[in-house]
Amino acid sequence: MFLAVSQHHSPNPTLGVATYEKAISLAPKQFLAWQGLVSLQEELKDWDGLGKALEGLVGAYAEEREGAKCLEGLERLWKVRAEHGSTTEVCS
Repeated sequence: MFLAVSQHHSPNPTLGVATYEKAISLAPKQFLAWQGLVSLQEELKDWDGLGKALEGLVGAYAEEREGAKCLEGLERLWKVRAEHGSTTEVCS
């Protein structure tokens, strides 16, 4: 997790994506890893990656029955899809 954060703020932040994903694969309910990945994907303007990261974060919140946070994530996902996704993504 600390490695991902340092890579996130390095001159080559794309390295952080793989590190966050590795942290998530080891601990899928690690909200900080999901949040870091969301933040990094947004900074990189990787809209597809951001959408997938938000879907994962929402799923983790749902599994832990974090209703308010789940709703916030869904709203943010909808906004990303509406602004940067295809019509199919917005409507599905």
